[in-house]
Amino acid sequence: MRPIRLEIKGFTSFREKTEVDFQGLGLFAITGQTGAGKTSILDAMTWALYGRTPRLRNNKDLISQGAKSLSVELQFRVGQEDHRVVRQLSGAAAAKVRLERLDHGEWLPVTGNVTELNERVRALVGLDFDSFNKAVILPQGEFDKFLRGKAEERRSVLTDLLDVGVYQRMMQSANEKSRRQNEQADFKRNEIDNSVSPEAIDALAAQLAIAVAEVSTLAEALKKLDGVFADAVALSETRKREASLAAARRELQDQLDALPGTEGEYDAAEHLRLKDLLPRVEGRVRMEKAIAEAAKNLTAARVRKASATEVWEQARQILDEAAWTRAEDRFRADLVHVQQEAQSAKEHYDHLHALDRVTAFRTELESGHACPVCEQTVTTVPPVVDATALEAARKANLQQAATLKGAEVALEKARHKAEQDRKAADLEERRTRDDLAKAQQEVATQDSARQTLEEQLALLNVDDSVSLDDVRRRLRELDVLVKTDDLRKQSAGKSAEIEAARKESEVKATRIRAQFPEASPSSEAAWISERRRGTQQQIDAHRQRIAHGEAEIQRLNEKLARNQKLRGEIEIHLREAAEFKELGTFLNAGNFQQFLLDSALERLATEGSKHLAILSANRYQFAWQNKEFFVKDSWHGDEERPVATLSGGESFLASLSLALALAEGIAQLNSESGRVVLESLFLDEGFSTLDSETLGTVADALMMLQSGERLIGIITHVPGLADQMPGRIDVEKTVAGSRVHQSGANGMAVGAS
Repeated sequence: MRPIRLEIKGFTSFREKTEVDFQGLGLFAITGQTGAGKTSILDAMTWALYGRTPRLRNNKDLISQGAKSLSVELQFRVGQEDHRVVRQLSGAAAAKVRLERLDHGEWLPVTGNVTELNERVRALVGLDFDSFNKAVILPQGEFDKFLRGKAEERRSVLTDLLDVGVYQRMMQSANEKSRRQNEQADFKRNEIDNSVSPEAIDALAAQLAIAVAEVSTLAEALKKLDGVFADAVALSETRKREASLAAARRELQDQLDALPGTEGEYDAAEHLRLKDLLPRVEGRVRMEKAIAEAAKNLTAARVRKASATEVWEQARQILDEAAWTRAEDRFRADLVHVQQEAQSAKEHYDHLHALDRVTAFRTELESGHACPVCEQTVTTVPPVVDATALEAARKANLQQAATLKGAEVALEKARHKAEQDRKAADLEERRTRDDLAKAQQEVATQDSARQTLEEQLALLNVDDSVSLDDVRRRLRELDVLVKTDDLRKQSAGKSAEIEAARKESEVKATRIRAQFPEASPSSEAAWISERRRGTQQQIDAHRQRIAHGEAEIQRLNEKLARNQKLRGEIEIHLREAAEFKELGTFLNAGNFQQFLLDSALERLATEGSKHLAILSANRYQFAWQNKEFFVKDSWHGDEERPVATLSGGESFLASLSLALALAEGIAQLNSESGRVVLESLFLDEGFSTLDSETLGTVADALMMLQSGERLIGIITHVPGLADQMPGRIDVEKTVAGSRVHQSGANGMAVGAS
């Protein structure tokens, strides 16, 4: 697994959105002050992949202070495929997850289910959570102690890294499983039913065989009864039919006796002629009644026509007289008279009012001199106007104006009423005219109907002297003669059927008595039915006992089978209990875990030598003797000497080689898909005690280690080492949260968040 891009927000110290781009990086340092958030970058990658971190177990503690949610997005590459995993957490809500795959430049969804995502990530990376934190994120400082420490210190470190304590838990689990298997064996012994035996089953089977034989005998008897039961039922039905035929013959005789006596012989030709004549005579009678009714309707229609004509003529006369026009003319003449009187009153008032207006200038007027107002020559000095006369003229003028207004309103009302009266008269004239047209049409319709009926009556061509009652009476006489003959024929037929039924009954009764002479005469069907029912009941009872017996045998056989199955399971439980007990005893041996640790240390020396040879230019290799690490120096004839004689830089190379060997071993042991290629390594601290010369050696070794496609990141706050790394990620602690400044292999900034 190789990380490509990491985006975090609201995660521990990274409150704001922060992006780390691993593309273009090979060997790089992650630097920053203590508490700035260097290790949080590794925690974010781990949380994105596995949903948890090695430092904080409670996911809520990962949310930045003051933030309500966190979001981590990691794009990583496995082989040639790019994937993107996103995890989001908000308050108490469940985490939201998403896994996507890059396909031709487009991100395609893989899953959004937490469980499925975790399984797919584990399969893609090839490591579970614990293995990832041991194989990808290397505790460099621990391996320096591991290399130089005492045997007990190495044992403690290796026990933690390899989780050797699992064998103690395996021993406890094996002992617990042994105890549970023994308990299961004891429980199933108590479940065995010892009351069941094959002998009891054989005895029950013999009883069932006797019952089966009895059923066979009864079945034969029932078959014999079934053979004659159909004849018995048919015999009963034949006797019923015989009785029914006799009753029908008596009924026919009663009908013959009830027919009235009729004289004369039956005449078929007369019967046919009268049947043809009857509907025409009935039609003539109906036509005559209809013609009479039509004449009555025609008379009534003519009366209605005369009445409608009279009403229409009255309406027409009212419309022609136009009485409303005379009333309107009268109101118009009154209005002219009132207008004249109003005009006269107005002129009189205007004259007096004009004289009254010049009264104020009367003293200044003099006949023959100019008027001071209009400057015309005064011919006559106007007289003084009486105030009473002026007021009377004013009131008379107002009164005539009001009278004129009333006359105008009255004329308008008269006009409106005249228009309404004219419209009403016109509407009434049209209505009565329509009524008259309908009455005329009705007279024509009724007259046409009467003529049609008379024509139809003529077409019947029936003599008026033919009486309907005579025709009907003669037809009844002929019908009686026909029915009498028919009843006599039916009675003779019934007699023949009765005789045939009697003979059939005798044949069937003889056949039944031949097989069952004890059968009751006249009720053979009931006797045989009762015997059949009794026999069937016996068969059913035996079959029920057989069914119960077979069920009991099956139950006993099942118990025997269950007992056998339980005994087999008990044997398996006891065998597994012994195996688990033996495993627990083996795992409890005092030297087992020490053997594992010694084997691991010896293999660690072998695998670590491969890395150390590369990092030291083939000078050094490890040797494991007497539970201590040594180095073989090829520059001095493969001389073996203690690791304590190594310089600071050489010690770092040796501890780094052991860390790489153990990381690869853990990865392969815990891989779910075969060999795992460790494309990414992160070294955490352990460089603060190195001098400048040693730091240079360390830097050279790391560059050599990164010569392939592997991504290597070191977490350090040692500037001397960080400055020698081709790539660098600086983590800055600010009040608003941690920020990232990133530079590539050429030392130029490639991103900042």
